[in-house]
Amino acid sequence: MDWAYGGVHYKRTLALSGDLLTDEFEVSSKDIHTYDYILHGRGVVEAISLEMERTRFPQRQGGYEYLVNVCRARCDDDWVIVFKDGGWPDGRFEATGKELEVKMKKEKGTEIYTGYSPSHLRGVNIPFVLVRRKTKNTVFCAEIRAIRLSSETPGEG
Repeated sequence: MDWAYGGVHYKRTLALSGDLLTDEFEVSSKDIHTYDYILHGRGVVEAISLEMERTRFPQRQGGYEYLVNVCRARCDDDWVIVFKDGGWPDGRFEATGKELEVKMKKEKGTEIYTGYSPSHLRGVNIPFVLVRRKTKNTVFCAEIRAIRLSSETPGEG
């Protein structure tokens, strides 16, 4: 696809194998751009292999102004975050206790942001992870897997 932003080509490949979803999002251009890859979850987001520091998001418009409780890390290696389902803060849905693990393949100069953004429910924020790279070409390669908790037995949940 190349019609969304002039001069930038997008290609996305999703593959599901068992409980593993592989998401490859490739972007390329002749010029340097800031590319963002974002995922939303439920409950809380926990950075497993990253040292996050509290920050403010650099942008103040285009929707970024609604991102709150933002933390950032810089990483040149593979990294992992986990969305831990705690239900919705307003109690509309029961917490399942399930977790969603996201592993991202390394690329030099990667910035990782976590925090909370508005959801489709009024007044309810949900966790996000945003991966940012400033370059001409990049491939965001994520492996996303639901984690079965030790208290579950096969076939449950």
